[in-house]
Order: sequence, then C-alpha cells, then structure tokens
Amino acid sequence: MKKTTALALAMLISICSYAQIFMGIPVSGTLTSFTAQLKAKGFVYVPSESTPTFAVLNGTVSNQSVQLMVVGTPTTKMTAKLVVRYPEQATWSTLKSQFEEMTLVFTQKYGTPDETYNFFSSPYEEGDGYEMTAVSVEKSFFMSVWKPNAKYPNQTLAVRITKSQRVTLVYENNQIMALKDEEQSKIDENTF
Repeated sequence: MKKTTALALAMLISICSYAQIFMGIPVSGTLTSFTAQLKAKGFVYVPSESTPTFAVLNGTVSNQSVQLMVVGTPTTKMTAKLVVRYPEQATWSTLKSQFEEMTLVFTQKYGTPDETYNFFSSPYEEGDGYEMTAVSVEKSFFMSVWKPNAKYPNQTLAVRITKSQRVTLVYENNQIMALKDEEQSKIDENTF
C-alpha cells in the first residue's frame, strides 16, 4: 500500500511539474484543489452551472471579466482542462482584435504557434460585413494552437474564436486528458 501511495504521489508531482500555469496556479491536481486556488484568487464558484467533474467560476483576468470552465476526469476528479471564456463581442473588429491580442500574448510566452487558422468558409469572407454571422454559424475558423514541446512537454494550448462570438483560451494537461479518456472508456465499457 505504501509503495502504491508513493508511486501515485511521484506521478502527481511529475504531472504538476510539467503542467502549464494559469495565474500562478499549475493546471493540475484535483478539481477541488484547483478550484479552491482559483477562489483564493478572487474567482466565484457558480454551483448552478457546475457538476462533480465540471466547475464554472466567474472572475477577472487582466482587468477583464471572464468565465472559467474547469474540466475534471470522471473517476479520479483530476484537473484535465481549463477554458477561459472572454465576454461576447458585438463587432467583428473587437472580436478579431481581442483574438489577435491574446494570440500575441501566448506567442510571446510560448513561441510561434504550431498551427494557425485564420479564414472564413464560403459564402463568407472578411470585409463582407457578415463576419459575425459567419462566426455564429461556424463558418469562421480563427485558432492558434501550441502543441507539447521540449520546454512545455505536457501542454496543449489554444486561442480561438467560438461560435458564441467570444475569444477562449484553452489549457490542456495532456497526461490528465489521456487519463480522462481512459476513465471515460472504462465507464462506457461498463455501461453500454
């Protein structure tokens, strides 16, 4: 039993040491401990929108109101993903500007994105006046992705524009995301 506990602790320390950081907090550990650390930073837990494996918190990042969505694993309740949702924007120029600003912030910290998508699908195109319609019907693809690398081996990050006309930042802990998929597969196998 002691060997199992020591091994689990060593694995958790390893995962935490390679986790990306959001507001000084590693995106790792249990869902309960991660959300407690966010609450200590001033975020407010939204129980009506949360579940045992999904936490929603509201707060401020860089003087902007945001909503955080924290995704946990289904069995062990470990923190697998953090999504930062900025407020909905009313115009294409403000939405695109916010996307470009956050992409620049991530690029300065994590380097050039591994994948970048900046385009509209037909019949929409930038400058036609219907950009926000294209966004809402998922005919716009604006996303920058940073994959794991030697410096950040356990992370996938993304900045994207979503159909809800807002910019989101995505922090994935790759090892815990794999654990999440494994746990969900076991649940599905035992259920269906």
